[in-house]
Amino acid sequence: MPAMPSKRVRSPLLQPHAYADPPTAFGTEQPIRWHIPPGGDGYSRNLARLQHRLVKVVESIPDPAASTAKRPRKDPTDRETLSRMCARWGFSRSYWQWVKRGRSWVHQAALAGATEILLGQLKRASHGAAD
Repeated sequence: MPAMPSKRVRSPLLQPHAYADPPTAFGTEQPIRWHIPPGGDGYSRNLARLQHRLVKVVESIPDPAASTAKRPRKDPTDRETLSRMCARWGFSRSYWQWVKRGRSWVHQAALAGATEILLGQLKRASHGAAD
C-alpha cells in the first residue's frame, strides 16, 4: 500500500527576503528577480512572492488625509488602518515592519488582518461602483 501524503503544513525555509534579488526590494515597488537560494526551496520562494504581493497591496492603500494634513507626508500609506489591523489581530506594528521587509514570515493573525483590510477595500469598491 502506498504511503499516505502528510497532512502537515510544510514550514517555509530561510527568510522571505532571501528569495528576492535584491533582498532590499522586498515589500517595495522595485523590480525583483525571484530565485531559490542555497538552503531554500520552491515552496518557500512561492510563499515569499505571495507575501511580497500582499504587503505591497496593503501598504498601497492610501490615507485620505495624507495630502491634506498641515504637514503632508511623502508616504501616503494609511497608517491608521495599519495600526487598527495590528491592534485588532493582536500583533505589533514592529512585527508588521518585519513582515513588510521580508525579515519574518507572515503568521496567521497578520494574514487575517491583511485579508480583512483587502476584503474591506473590495467591498467599498464594489459599493462605489454600484452607486
